[in-house]
Amino acid sequence: MGKMEKNERVLAHTIVAERGGSEVGWAFLDTTFPPYAEISGFLVNPKYEKEMFDIGSELIEKCIALAEKSGCNVIYTIEWKNGPASRRYYELFGFAAQLLYKKYGFQPAMINNFDESDYDICLFRFSDAQCYEEYMSRHPLSILSISGGKIDFHAIRAYEMKWTDPQTKDFLAFYLEGNRSKSRPRIVGIARKDRSVAFEAWINQTTNNITSMREGEFEVCLQNTGKEKLDYSINMQHINGVIQRDVPTAVSSKLYPGKKESWVQQFSIDPDVNMTSKKILTTCQVKFDKYASVYYVSSEFALA
Repeated sequence: MGKMEKNERVLAHTIVAERGGSEVGWAFLDTTFPPYAEISGFLVNPKYEKEMFDIGSELIEKCIALAEKSGCNVIYTIEWKNGPASRRYYELFGFAAQLLYKKYGFQPAMINNFDESDYDICLFRFSDAQCYEEYMSRHPLSILSISGGKIDFHAIRAYEMKWTDPQTKDFLAFYLEGNRSKSRPRIVGIARKDRSVAFEAWINQTTNNITSMREGEFEVCLQNTGKEKLDYSINMQHINGVIQRDVPTAVSSKLYPGKKESWVQQFSIDPDVNMTSKKILTTCQVKFDKYASVYYVSSEFALA
């Protein structure tokens, strides 16, 4: 491997499992856009079929550890769907992989219409995300429900993953966008309720692409749906090469019950930085005084 260029860091990792000095399993981990990491290319040598689950477990554990080290605490993967179009592949490869991913806390997120051929589903793991851990520590018996397909959330068409406490009816919900070939899976909205404290946060995307003549633009929206005042702070998390335009990267204020606030965010690309991806993600970190955790909402732009 040659020397790293200025402003470049390792973002794509090859994870290897070995037995007796030989490589017997592989996976790829993409940490380009924190807080997200993607596991792909998951493969175990067929000659080691009897050790498949041990080898697979080792690969996933290494991926999770490296994702955490890279600042990525939301991990997703794409697997074969158990459906009419892809059942053969699911039975050969997908079932075993899904058993392994289930063991490590991955749960179904995007099922229907995730790809045009109806071959794939997307699984998400929030186990290391602070907001998920905090919610589950307060509501350990919460039950997961998923929309399966896209639903409306503040005029956004998104997939819903929602954990509801059957005793208190409090909940935590993530709203996700993504497509197998067109856009990266990401959180575009979030909602939480704890008794009298409740809020919703989401992204309204004004532009979908960036050129040398056009800046990227999106709107961060917050709404207090509870009965208590919320003090909040917002920080923008940009990858290297993204330049914030005309607005501060951090704001803080108060949000009263029933009220909504929004901020337009504009940015451009540093021409001196080589962007290796044709798409970029920008992420907004939201924190409320009522909770210790950070919440994420993200937007995606194509580089034209």
